[in-house]
Amino acid sequence: NSEGQTDVTAGNDFVAISAGDFHNMALKCDGSLVVWSTVGQVIGAPSDNGFVAIDAGWGQDLALKSDGSMVGWGWNDKGQATARPGTNFVAVATGWRHSLALKSDGSLVAWGLNDSGQTNAPVGTNFVAIAAGFQLSLAIQVQPPVLNIAQNGNNIVLSWSTNHNGYTLE
Repeated sequence: NSEGQTDVTAGNDFVAISAGDFHNMALKCDGSLVVWSTVGQVIGAPSDNGFVAIDAGWGQDLALKSDGSMVGWGWNDKGQATARPGTNFVAVATGWRHSLALKSDGSLVAWGLNDSGQTNAPVGTNFVAIAAGFQLSLAIQVQPPVLNIAQNGNNIVLSWSTNHNGYTLE
């Protein structure tokens, strides 16, 4: 607790929490944020509401608003706390001097420090979850099923598959 990070705010109306480096953040059911620390992460924290998701990073924080826009604050030496423009974001993640965002079309955006390739976001869509760590970024991508249509004698055969299972209907 050298920086006040375990001085918990009282209340029972919290819906999400996130722990960063020397600070913490919580999302309340009214869409407002609570950030606590004795270091700079609380400086610039938004005081309005309408937030639906949060993530506390090493020195920066990101919060996602209900309209799909994001707000960032905190340490910004590599641009990691600079929110990306637009209103099509569904998730945010912050790591050590880098940040990630998942867009509503399933694509990724990454920015900030890239000394270990952590902002080399893969190209494509169908991403459903993101996370950021010390010098790494993670994303889960689902592959859509493949549908095949064939004819077997007088029968039409439909087959579809995902990554692990195949299904056939005749």
